[in-house]
Amino acid sequence: MFTDVGILAEAIGSRYHLRSDDVPILDRPLLAEPAGIDRLHPPDPGSQGRLPAYVEAVDRLFQTAGDMLPVFAYIPCPFTTAAGLRGVDDFLMDTILEPERARQLLEVSLEAAIRLSDECVLAGGLPVLVDPLASGSVLSRRTYSEFALPYERRLMDYLHRFDLDVTLHICGDTTTLVDLIPATGADLFSFDKLEVCAAMTAMGQQIRLVGNISPSLLLESSRVSLEPHCLHVIQQGLGNPRGFVFSTGCEAPIRCCAERLDMMIRIGKQSRYER
Repeated sequence: MFTDVGILAEAIGSRYHLRSDDVPILDRPLLAEPAGIDRLHPPDPGSQGRLPAYVEAVDRLFQTAGDMLPVFAYIPCPFTTAAGLRGVDDFLMDTILEPERARQLLEVSLEAAIRLSDECVLAGGLPVLVDPLASGSVLSRRTYSEFALPYERRLMDYLHRFDLDVTLHICGDTTTLVDLIPATGADLFSFDKLEVCAAMTAMGQQIRLVGNISPSLLLESSRVSLEPHCLHVIQQGLGNPRGFVFSTGCEAPIRCCAERLDMMIRIGKQSRYER
């Protein structure tokens, strides 16, 4: 049950521009100055923003198909939520100029993620943690280590109390961070712009891998042959010691070509059964 990664920041008070048939975009962050962090409180998933509708959607899916299919609930990680509350550029500057304020905002964002996770688990959802702004495409290795990883780890530790295997997804290029991912405690790591062999070398003995066909290959406008890309990823991933889940590197595009998605699923199933 995917939703946009700004859903927690919006519930706390940031304003997002909601677009028809496309993901919302941040319109106005809640905090113009870091001093405003003192007034923040985690939102109530039962009454604030779009959180009640999201939890209800998870519940409906579970009631309809929970005996046949796992229902995954996407939970934004603290770093991504904090950036949505402060604005990406300003929050990145805060990690340098106002590090204690940045950590204070991360604490509020962590509690918000925990509360939403609790409600989604009660509704029958299995949390999948998403932290797109903790990407190596955005952060230095030092910033990730100090301001993203510790909060991913604390959220992961909390969810492990439910005896769940939890997936962490980070968008973009994670090449510079890949050896740090096991420290998050993730059971599965979903990756985007990272070579499968590099992920296996860095963490294959510790984490199951999920990935990583480029979502752009599922667009109707794509003229690139999908099959060789799928077979290449599968061939590499099946050698991972802890296991491999064949998937896209990020969510399937809203304007995804259904025929291409069907082809990808068919290739994955055939490869698994033939093995």
